Amino acid sequence: MSRYRRKSNQTIEAWKIPSSTDEEGERQPHWLRLAINERRVTQYADGSYEVITPHGVTIARPGDWIALDVENGVYPIKGAIFDVLYEPVAA
Repeated sequence: MSRYRRKSNQTIEAWKIPSSTDEEGERQPHWLRLAINERRVTQYADGSYEVITPHGVTIARPGDWIALDVENGVYPIKGAIFDVLYEPVAA
């Protein structure tokens, strides 16, 4: 088996879906509210989000992340995967 390292050194914008145990989650970013208005993302009362991507429809749950790519695509990323692939960038 071969091993691979992610080539992309690209910076993305992302928002973590707050869980019920989070005291205060970060406000939804403008790009996510726009995606909701455009019906590319649906927010449900249980805190989950349905995200329409070029690869199909995916559900993101509290603790997962929703990311904006360089082409304004919106993608869900499981929390554990996000933690492995991304690190914070200084503003």
